[in-house]
Amino acid sequence: AWFEEKLIDVAAVGGGYITYDAPVKAMIDLCRSHDIPAYPCISQSGLMYRPPRGKSERQPAEAWFGVANRFWREGAAGIYTFNLFPGPGAPADLKHARQVLSAIGSPDVLAKRTKVHAISDAGWWMPAHYWAKDAAEYSQSLPLALKANEFVRTSMHVSEDVRQAGFDVTAELRLDFTGLDADSQPQMLFGSANFGRVKSGEAVGEVRRFTRPVPLQAIAQGANRVMVKVAEEGAKLAGAELWIRR
Repeated sequence: AWFEEKLIDVAAVGGGYITYDAPVKAMIDLCRSHDIPAYPCISQSGLMYRPPRGKSERQPAEAWFGVANRFWREGAAGIYTFNLFPGPGAPADLKHARQVLSAIGSPDVLAKRTKVHAISDAGWWMPAHYWAKDAAEYSQSLPLALKANEFVRTSMHVSEDVRQAGFDVTAELRLDFTGLDADSQPQMLFGSANFGRVKSGEAVGEVRRFTRPVPLQAIAQGANRVMVKVAEEGAKLAGAELWIRR
């Protein structure tokens, strides 16, 4: 009714807490049907490496690029940022903010940048958030509880088509787990790629991280399956990222 009565000039969509998986397309489509520009939110608060994956340090600019690319693909008229400050502040903060802001406003610029696609890990910290836990739907966010010796499946959205990207473009999958032994060998699948048992995990923060190069032909534009199986009881899939490097 507000749209039909022309009471809205511009819509800022979402709060940015489940940034990678924010279900913004329905709102973007509704706005576009009434000729109202929709600006989905990317928040620094939603792009942090919090425990157990880190010590509350910010995720790199490439994470912002991946999220912004998805929003542009879904029809956004622009990008709204929150808690990203280009000044005043510490030099490192200014450099980070300016690096982000110099790219996320242009789909053409983003097409040439390394990007991170991921599954939101908001389930680690949203339950303790004093109000956002009641304002955002995060039930599909990580962590994902795993059952011993059973495959568990979720999905990751990849907003770009990389199957014909060329030899200078590479993809790397990073999966983080809690509750694994130091010599654990989880079975991992992504898209149409099956990596089998993966060795040589490394300790990062409080998780064990396993990385594998992914053939570009195995990555679909849109939803990609993520399947894992571990031997340990009580383990969790703590984080999942796909780096598309250019």
